[in-house]
Amino acid sequence: MRYYIMTIEQYTAQGAEAKSEQSKVEKKNTLDSALGYFYDTLSTVAKSAAHNFLDIKIVQSDGGIIKKDIYGAYVDEE
Repeated sequence: MRYYIMTIEQYTAQGAEAKSEQSKVEKKNTLDSALGYFYDTLSTVAKSAAHNFLDIKIVQSDGGIIKKDIYGAYVDEE
């Protein structure tokens, strides 16, 4: 089984006024490595003054969600 860590991050880039957003998917071969990446990412974002939102989840290769968390609040800029 493979595990995919899916993230959506919103942050303010250094020197920028507007929020930036990025999404990514990381593939891990074991649940332990997926959980390590999950908690490391949450910790990094929580310590960062630039980040204001993170949606992160671990999905196994058959589609089931193992773990999900949200940090902060999404800011909708229209």
